[in-house]
Amino acid sequence: MKGLVAILAIILLTSSFFGKDSSDLERMTILFSNDIHGGIAPQKAEFLNPDFPPMLGGGASAAAIIKKVRDDAEKDGTLELLLDGGDLFQGTLVGTRSSGMAVIEYMNLVGYDATGVGNHEFDLGKDNLIELIKASDFHWLSCNIYDTETGDHWEWVKPAVIHEEKGLKIGLTGVTTVATQFMSFPDHVAGLEFRNEIVELQKQVDYLQAQNVDIVIALAHVGLAYNPRKGYEELKERTKQDAIDKGHVTSMDLAHYVRGIDILVNGHIHKGYERPWEDPVNHTICLQNYGNGSNLGWIDFEIDQPTKTIAGYSSPADNGTLLLLLQDQFWPDSNVLAFLTEQQEKYEDGFREVVGVSK
Repeated sequence: MKGLVAILAIILLTSSFFGKDSSDLERMTILFSNDIHGGIAPQKAEFLNPDFPPMLGGGASAAAIIKKVRDDAEKDGTLELLLDGGDLFQGTLVGTRSSGMAVIEYMNLVGYDATGVGNHEFDLGKDNLIELIKASDFHWLSCNIYDTETGDHWEWVKPAVIHEEKGLKIGLTGVTTVATQFMSFPDHVAGLEFRNEIVELQKQVDYLQAQNVDIVIALAHVGLAYNPRKGYEELKERTKQDAIDKGHVTSMDLAHYVRGIDILVNGHIHKGYERPWEDPVNHTICLQNYGNGSNLGWIDFEIDQPTKTIAGYSSPADNGTLLLLLQDQFWPDSNVLAFLTEQQEKYEDGFREVVGVSK
């Protein structure tokens, strides 16, 4: 009998330490994209089947998912965020010929909360980017872009913002690859300085924590490795100072060396991570989509209410956090599809005509 009592005591003690009352858990949903590169219109998925490619619904299929998730979140009292990791418009006729404005109008239409700043945002010059920012109903975040004349953060992007909703205080920041200054024409980034990603991001995370935020989310246009195992092995061969001095920084470096980031939404490398990669030291949860508007990311986080910390996460999709936007699976939102069709008619006119044939 004493043995039975002892076993029951151990079970109860274990439960008190490791069990979580479901009433203490709240859900936070994050929908995310990166490296859209203007891929908002329906397109053929030739990478799946070059002979008989299925149709991707693009931004209209993404909009249908976003609307459903947002409606459910509103009913349940759940916090939902729609975020992007940068490189928004350059790459399609709709994106480039509209100078990016068609993509911004789409993002306003579906209700993005924030985007990071990608290197390709400067492809048409910083003045064009300023016009896109002016037209945006969402935040543009990057903490390492400085004005060389004033020495302060570039005024058109924010180093950090705080989003308070549903009883949670979310700190949002972003960072842009320093390689931008070499990838762009010099006059496109004239007057701007891109400072080290690790150093500057740590400053903003420290700032946000001093504001007593509950969760820190960073939008990093730096990129996770193509191969997570190989990427982490390479990381272990260099020190933090090496990464700072040599200037070759990956998102794995950010997750490993910057203390205090809970969630890292990445861009720049067009390699989707169906399962989040979690740094084994800081436990920063890293997310990344494939590029060109073929996917939408969706992940649900469980937030422990007493401590306001992440207790776990789950993927609504069967095969991970990434949803392939097949038109037959995610029927396009009619209003968004009408908008995208109008943009295609405007910017693709004349570009589908055959002007010659070469054998």
